[in-house]
Amino acid sequence: MGRNREFWSVDVIIAMVGKQPMPILIPILQLVPVTVQLIVTDEVQEVARHIRDALRLDPKMASLRAYPHEPVNPYVVSETYERCKAILCSPRFAGKQLAINITGGTTTMELGAYQAAREFGVPMFYVDTDDQVIIHLSPGGEETGREDITVQVSAEVYLAAHGATISPKPEWGTAVANDAAWLKPYRQMARTLGEAGTRSEQLLDAIRLAYNKDDKLGCVSSAHDETRMLARRMAEHDMLTDVHDDGENLHFRVVDEVLKREFLTGHWLELYVYDVCVGSGDEFDDVQMSVNIKRPVKPQTVVNEVDVIVTRRGRLAVISCKTGSEMSVKREKKREKEAARMAVYELDSLLQAELMGLYAQKLLVSNRAQLPLALVSRARLSQTTCVTGHQLVDVARIVREHLEGSFP
Repeated sequence: MGRNREFWSVDVIIAMVGKQPMPILIPILQLVPVTVQLIVTDEVQEVARHIRDALRLDPKMASLRAYPHEPVNPYVVSETYERCKAILCSPRFAGKQLAINITGGTTTMELGAYQAAREFGVPMFYVDTDDQVIIHLSPGGEETGREDITVQVSAEVYLAAHGATISPKPEWGTAVANDAAWLKPYRQMARTLGEAGTRSEQLLDAIRLAYNKDDKLGCVSSAHDETRMLARRMAEHDMLTDVHDDGENLHFRVVDEVLKREFLTGHWLELYVYDVCVGSGDEFDDVQMSVNIKRPVKPQTVVNEVDVIVTRRGRLAVISCKTGSEMSVKREKKREKEAARMAVYELDSLLQAELMGLYAQKLLVSNRAQLPLALVSRARLSQTTCVTGHQLVDVARIVREHLEGSFP
């Protein structure tokens, strides 16, 4: 059995639709057929609509037609068989190359599809998202080869397949999306802070306190060498002024402008994670920063603010970036628990399996050396991966490895 061989040419895909859209969407995007015939049940008609919406967003799918048929009973083998038979016998598809995707739907639906494939001599395939391959099957069910999933799926397409939309937030999201020139010094400083890892804590905590003072003055006692270097770099970018180093303590005044304040109190980490993911070559298909994700949840539309979102081979990761001193284990238990609850809850509320699919990962990234125990415990329960300041230089690799791993 071969692997990485060229996939057979397919004009028509017949797909059993289940609750998860990605095993249906991935081979469509990879094979680019002329038409897709969707076998649905009453319960998953909305999933089929989302798949069609997602396909319309991909330029390669401009001429593709996706057609959901009348629902079948998911537990009656003969109904799926008859639906497949009707498609296979249709004069519209005479002389066309057909294949049946048996990944979705119930086991009884798969049995009906298998009977039709065997009777009419039509090949099948199964999408193995854990190993990231498409398994080729003969009409009799024997494995004939494996094809790596290589399709690129944008965050927009992934989210549309789950009934959601994405848009950049002003000011930072819009600027990043448009590669605004004014971002250049911020990107440089973000890279410096990110590479400093936990050594950025001392200065950034003092800066946060200074912003809340009337005179905007800050001081770092027993400043580390890294702290002094970071302060000089910030002064070069006009983020700090009046920097004075007496050999032990470091004194400064923060420049209280909106963008600079937003950057130093949090956006720097988002920008760092975004830039290292973008700069990692072809590791990711799409990377976006500071976006709103909207999805209709009756009776209203729910909006989630997301720091960084990335996709790779039909999988998605949402990254929450936290930098403030409220993340410090030195704070009182009440604030520690509140920080933990808010940091992980925003990921939980967005990436529930029934809303965003099984192929989404959650990561919490911080520059802190340690995270509160309450946060770590809650993150573990919600299957959220925590990345601390010691790991910041490897954050792109960590995100990629989690997107390559097996999903529950």
